[in-house]
Amino acid sequence: MVLASCQSLPPRTLVVIADTLDPGDGGDTTARQRIRIDDGTITQIESVSDPAALPQSGALIDARHGTVRPGFADAVVAQPQLVSARAATAWVAARLANGVTTLAVLDTELGPALALRRYVGTARHRGPRIFVSGPLLVAGRAPANVPAGQRALFDERSAHLAVHELAEADVDVLRLSVASPADTAIACAAVDEARQQDLRIVAANSLATALRCGSEPLLRLCPLDVDDSELACARERPARSLDNVRALGLADATGVLHMGFRADLVVIRENAAVQTVILDGTVQSSEA
Repeated sequence: MVLASCQSLPPRTLVVIADTLDPGDGGDTTARQRIRIDDGTITQIESVSDPAALPQSGALIDARHGTVRPGFADAVVAQPQLVSARAATAWVAARLANGVTTLAVLDTELGPALALRRYVGTARHRGPRIFVSGPLLVAGRAPANVPAGQRALFDERSAHLAVHELAEADVDVLRLSVASPADTAIACAAVDEARQQDLRIVAANSLATALRCGSEPLLRLCPLDVDDSELACARERPARSLDNVRALGLADATGVLHMGFRADLVVIRENAAVQTVILDGTVQSSEA
C-alpha cells in the first residue's frame, strides 16, 4: 500500500513499516521495523511498538506482512534481450519487477546497451540502475578467434588501446578474461590502463581472478539466476548480489540496509513474491 502519489516528483520523505527487516549484510533479521528515507537516503531505522498504528498522511509503504531487504544487484549477458528498443525496455522492466535495483549489462554491443542506460536515466526517475560493460576483453586471443560480444587483446599495446577506446565510449565497467597463464602481461596492461582511466575492471574467469597486477585481485560479477560451477559464483543469491555490489564499487553506498546508505530496497511477501521495489527512495513498482 502506498499512501502518497508517485506520479510526478518522488516524495522527499518516505517511510516503510516492515514486519521483518533483513539488512543484507549477513546479520540477523529484526521484527517490526520503521525505515525513514529522506532524499533517497536511509536516515533512520527503529523498532515499532505498535505496527498497526500507521500514519494517516505522508508517503508510506505498508510492509507489515512482508520482509524488507536490499534490492538485488544482477549481472547479465544481455545480447539477445537488446535486439530492439521494445524488447530491451520490457526486459529491464521485468528485472526491476523481480527486485533488481542495480543491473550490469555484460558482453554486448555498446550502442544498444548505452541506449538502454540513457532510457533508464537517473534512478530517481526510472530503474534499475544500469552499468554497461561493453564487449568482453579476452587477453591472449587473436581477433579472428573471438566471437561477437568479445574483443581480442593480442599484445600489450592492443590492451591499452582497447581499454582507452572503451573509456572514451563511456562504459561503466570492463570485464576481463585471460586465455592462459602466459598472457598475464597482456592482461595486466589492460588492468593498468583501466586504473589510469579510473574505470572499474572485473574478472570473467578464474585466471583473471588470480591476476596480481600490483594491487588487489579483480572481483567477479555473477548472474543471480544462472548456476556457475566456478567457486567465485557458487554462492547463495543474496551473497552473489552483495558480491556484485562490491565488484561495481558500490559497497559504501548500497547493497545493505544501513543508515546513510542509498534506499535501494524491496518488499517481499510471505509467498516470496516481490511486492514493492524502491530505488534511491523512489517507488518503482508496487502491488497492493
